[in-house]
Amino acid sequence: MLKGEDSKLAFFMMIRNLVHLLLVALEMIFFGRAILSWFRETENETVMKIYEVLYNLSEPLILPMRMLLDKFAWSKESPIDFAFSFTFMIIVILTMFF
Repeated sequence: MLKGEDSKLAFFMMIRNLVHLLLVALEMIFFGRAILSWFRETENETVMKIYEVLYNLSEPLILPMRMLLDKFAWSKESPIDFAFSFTFMIIVILTMFF
């Protein structure tokens, strides 16, 4: 059994690994959403259901960035979803640190 500092280090590493796993899962969710957004107009129900699940998992994370960027006219007028892009970049950067 680990004692003192060793148990604290083991606990810290377990939390770090859990956070890293969560961030990688979020990256995959965002990546899947981006890819499936190209096929939103498809009649394939399976693709649409998978897209809906990915959308529902990722949109709560994107919403604060969307609300922030909506204050700028350039964000509203652009065909690029900057809120999605910036949130995805933040997740990728956080993953590099964990």
